[in-house]
Amino acid sequence: LAVMIGGKSIDGGLPVEIEITSGEVYETIKPRLDEILACVMRVLELTPPELSGDITDSGIILTGGTSKMFGMAEFISMHTGVAVYVADEPEDCAVQGIGILLDDMQYLDRNGYIFKSASADDAEDGE
Repeated sequence: LAVMIGGKSIDGGLPVEIEITSGEVYETIKPRLDEILACVMRVLELTPPELSGDITDSGIILTGGTSKMFGMAEFISMHTGVAVYVADEPEDCAVQGIGILLDDMQYLDRNGYIFKSASADDAEDGE
């Protein structure tokens, strides 16, 4: 698959149109895809056995704008052997989660998360 794209020439800044193939794009982004896959694999390796079954049964849900990239879910599924899905509105998941926490500031405390401010940490360290 190839498409024509337009932009400015780096030589003279004049408008130019070139053909770019999906293979060229893939070769350019492949190192980043490999990094993403390595992170996913590492998380799966570190997942406690009691949660691994849930992941196997329910699959992996991708969030963030990169998850919308054509073939991303299939790429991760092919290498992990786990079903992979893209969240609804994946680019908004983080901000929606923060919104939920802002509506219920005690949620983290009730669920075992303990956070301290940087200034509290500095005070405990004697700084």
